[in-house]
Amino acid sequence: AGMWTDVLSHDATAAEVETALEALPTVGDVAVTTASDTDLIGTGRSGYGWDVTFTGLGEPLNLGDLPLLSLEAHMLSGSNVVLGVEESQAGCCAVELSFNAQDFTSNQVPYKYDEAAVVLTV
Repeated sequence: AGMWTDVLSHDATAAEVETALEALPTVGDVAVTTASDTDLIGTGRSGYGWDVTFTGLGEPLNLGDLPLLSLEAHMLSGSNVVLGVEESQAGCCAVELSFNAQDFTSNQVPYKYDEAAVVLTV
């Protein structure tokens, strides 16, 4: 069974959607922006939309191809209500990780890549 956010307004801000998603125990860090194309699923009608990017930051790490988000319409009212979720890019990748000739791939250890190295001790 999936997890559900608290109820969100049809015109929720990107920050409200982000906060609601990150409050779920099964979702790590996400970046949410207001969708630039609000032509809803090719209907020619405008509406509200959000672009959600699952990052590898936070806990859990959001690694791999994650399940598609779902929408619940039972609290919506109005005529010709349209809901949709579209995957822009699937999560991916079998990743191989080694450091100083030691292979960490087989350990199934989640990791986070930081572009800038950080020295923790000297």
